[in-house]
Amino acid sequence: MTYTIHVENDTQETVDNIELWDTLPGAMTYNGSSNTVQPAVDGNYLSWDVTIDPQTGQPFLLGPGKSFNIEFTVVINDVDPSVLPLSNMVGIDYNDPAYTPAIGKHPPLFSQDSFYPIGDPVVYPNPYNVDSVLPLIFDDIVPGSLIQIYTLSGELVAAIQAPTIKTTWNGRNENNRKVSPGIYYFIIHNQASGQVKKGKLFVINGN
Repeated sequence: MTYTIHVENDTQETVDNIELWDTLPGAMTYNGSSNTVQPAVDGNYLSWDVTIDPQTGQPFLLGPGKSFNIEFTVVINDVDPSVLPLSNMVGIDYNDPAYTPAIGKHPPLFSQDSFYPIGDPVVYPNPYNVDSVLPLIFDDIVPGSLIQIYTLSGELVAAIQAPTIKTTWNGRNENNRKVSPGIYYFIIHNQASGQVKKGKLFVINGN
């Protein structure tokens, strides 16, 4: 998996002496970076020293409205689904005119949490044959997410708590009856991030 750290100066002052750090979740292993600035790696702790511009050898200055990206890849090891989703965030500190080296850096800032899996659902087979012995599969779901299936008129058909990345639906409603052929909507609520994903299901019948 590839992470991209986007650093942007949204102030009216030039900042310098930039340092970033990231403690990867235990299930991840650092796998390299194509950036000019390489991280110092200590186990799962990564740190980037961006105090010097590698092209000029001069102090690196990030002016107002300027930005840069750092990309790196990780390998996700075998992981117990019960510990998913994995969350990760990056910290940064720097100097600006209000925080000089004499009195210390600006208090650290942190990114938003980034989650794996990201919860871009794959739903198959779609159309789904409700008379099939095979279930409908929801894949790449953040564990703990709530999946709700609705009719076009907004009636709740089924609610499923996803225990792992992959979960299934048997085409039955909350009264354990097969649903009728037609178009349905699904809504996936990521309980960890608050993110909501929506999509359509097409249900058919017959062998």
